[in-house]
Amino acid sequence: LTLTKMRGVALVLFLQICTVFSDCDVNVNDRQDCNQFSENDCVSAGCCWQEHTDDDSGKVPWCFYASSGGSGYSLDAGYVLSDSGLVGTLSSVNPSSTNLGDDIVSLALNISFGNVDSIRVLITDNDNSRWEIPEEIVPSSTSPTSVSSDDANLNLDFTENPFTFTISRKDDGTTVFSSSENLVFKDQYLELSTSLDSTSSLFGLGDITRTDGLKISPGTVSTMWARDMPALAFDLNLYGSHPMYMNLANDGSAHGAFLRSSNGMDVDYSSSGDALTFKVIGGVIDLFVFNGPSPSQVAAQYTDLIGRPSMMPYWSLGYHQCRYGYPNLQAVKDVKNNFTAFQLPLDIIWMDIDYMEAWKDWSYDGVNFPQDQVLDFVNQVHEDGQKFVIIVDPGILAVDPSWNLEYPPYTEGIDQDLFIKDGFNNQPYMSQVWPGPTHFPDFFHPNTSAYWSDSINTFYSDVAFDGLWT
Repeated sequence: LTLTKMRGVALVLFLQICTVFSDCDVNVNDRQDCNQFSENDCVSAGCCWQEHTDDDSGKVPWCFYASSGGSGYSLDAGYVLSDSGLVGTLSSVNPSSTNLGDDIVSLALNISFGNVDSIRVLITDNDNSRWEIPEEIVPSSTSPTSVSSDDANLNLDFTENPFTFTISRKDDGTTVFSSSENLVFKDQYLELSTSLDSTSSLFGLGDITRTDGLKISPGTVSTMWARDMPALAFDLNLYGSHPMYMNLANDGSAHGAFLRSSNGMDVDYSSSGDALTFKVIGGVIDLFVFNGPSPSQVAAQYTDLIGRPSMMPYWSLGYHQCRYGYPNLQAVKDVKNNFTAFQLPLDIIWMDIDYMEAWKDWSYDGVNFPQDQVLDFVNQVHEDGQKFVIIVDPGILAVDPSWNLEYPPYTEGIDQDLFIKDGFNNQPYMSQVWPGPTHFPDFFHPNTSAYWSDSINTFYSDVAFDGLWT
């Protein structure tokens, strides 16, 4: 297992183990289904088991997630409500300490109208700074100034004690987000819930290959924890983390919400389909609610915030051939030749890490994939009107001094102090990936982009690839 895979498991274990010691005294109307059907399986999953025989509809789960111990917050007097939104202080109603940690007793609240079709809800520690996604990675606004509530297409309503907020459309009164009373905010555990129309459909919350298709089934828990997991692994967290959902009503109207957070989280869609809960292991609550009201408008409002997808090159729409496990360059040539022999379309051919020398970035295996022969092959690919894509992993072999190995990508990274640091010893973080001991370039470092770009240019001067797979 790679470190990222182990961490994905650790996140699930963390959330499950915590529930073992949390409060199982949950109102039957607030129970969130843990999707286990025997008491032993339920307890083993870290959930609560309480039979409920007075439920004629059969919708109250017997196996459910424990309460996180939070008792909600109240909005202090002195808050400011203006045309721009709501600013104030939230105080914990009954501060509690559980295995999940102590409640943070004082929170800063800022709700603003980002534009006419979106509202931002930012909740963070009033006294201490916390991790937030840097602006240059995912922007927190599409405009330097907020719009007036008079110009917005959304209404904001709230209650003071306990503090809740509701966002609705002005034109028809449809609720697009309605928070619950049980806001939880601890150092390493945050929880925010909203009610949903149980007759509507839910989409998003990837990157997950879902057994049931694009529509998310009630009772689903979607884990946001990006890791190296093949897409053929169904109903598991994969490469990307996208804590955004779109809710589609039966009349075709839609709204959405995006939690701007890079922290690991579970997003729990209740078994009755009438609620959704974000359970996050750190950071802040930075929620964006999108009005829609059409699905395409929700997508436009979301990408207006995070950035539009890059336009792909026209040739990339052709037929691709890609696989891992080529023993040598001749095997790649044979595949290409067989496409021609059987008159099959082939526009782009890829090479995975097989071509590397001992899986080191920016290298060629001198025996099985000699650089000069790869160059000849790629030239032929281009002469045949085809394109060539090659892989480079964002991990650099950490060279041990005893190896007497010259590896410039490593020495340059060390000399320029470009690798991600271990928080415990302030040394380059050591992981185990394909080449063995591995360091990762820190792309937040101001010099890393130049280091990586120079490596790409040098590599390209050896073999003129058309696309780089990272």
